[in-house]
Amino acid sequence: MVGPMAVAGLVRRRALLKGVAAAVTVLVLLGLMAFVAGVALLAGLRGEPTVACAPADVASISTGTGTGDGLEVRDGGQVLYELNSRQESVARAYIGVGKQLGVPRSGQIIAIMMAMQESSLRVLANPRVPASMGFPNDGVGSDHDSIGSAQQRPTAGWGSVEQLMDVFYNARAFYGGPLGPNRGSPRGLLDVPGWQAMDKDLAAQAVQVSAFPELYARWERAATAVVAALEPDTSPAPCSSSPPKVGPAASWKNLSQLRQDILRFTQEGLGGRYVWGGTAFKAWDCSGYVQWIYRQA
Repeated sequence: MVGPMAVAGLVRRRALLKGVAAAVTVLVLLGLMAFVAGVALLAGLRGEPTVACAPADVASISTGTGTGDGLEVRDGGQVLYELNSRQESVARAYIGVGKQLGVPRSGQIIAIMMAMQESSLRVLANPRVPASMGFPNDGVGSDHDSIGSAQQRPTAGWGSVEQLMDVFYNARAFYGGPLGPNRGSPRGLLDVPGWQAMDKDLAAQAVQVSAFPELYARWERAATAVVAALEPDTSPAPCSSSPPKVGPAASWKNLSQLRQDILRFTQEGLGGRYVWGGTAFKAWDCSGYVQWIYRQA
């Protein structure tokens, strides 16, 4: 018969083992998160600017008619984002309308960030809005009744279907202000009090009221490079070489789609700066980075 002291000793040993196992688990997780954060921090310390330039082989990405031959957005010698000639013309429309309305460069960057996230700088039709399918478009979306390059909704008062399938109207509606087509309802960027003092992603969200507001921030560097390349209304500088493109490695192909997504979002989150307790895109600590990847995937 086991005595009380033996039972007590057994309980203590089990409790100790559980405590050790829990501590090891925590240390492993902390080590993994610290490693991820270290990778992000080192990537952010590269100091190499994000730039937009005209690709050497424009035929490889030009698929439409536009003002230019397309752009490559490069960061640290890698291609992060490609614009075909049609996407470049959409970007030029937002920048040009912004200039006409007297919107400063920061506002033009916000507009490009928004259009990159909402439509990848494309004018999208939507089968849920049958009339939109009869207008020239760059593809098809499916978010509620959102159409156009800013994914504005006719039922929300942004404009008629015909108007919202026009990129220049999209730009004027997004900027808003006294010369905007909606007279502040729905409000555009210039109708948002203090928008110039806001973080750019928050300013975009104040107009778009997106269900995923955190996604605008990831386009700020690319949008800044695009505006810098196109703002003078001249041909962008040619790219110096043809670096490798950022994308799934060949070894990813045999992984499940979820694991591929996790790797893609992990790669997308590299760079920025380390902020203790931070959760903003590329302004976070290790746990903020991991949590963001989890939310995306």
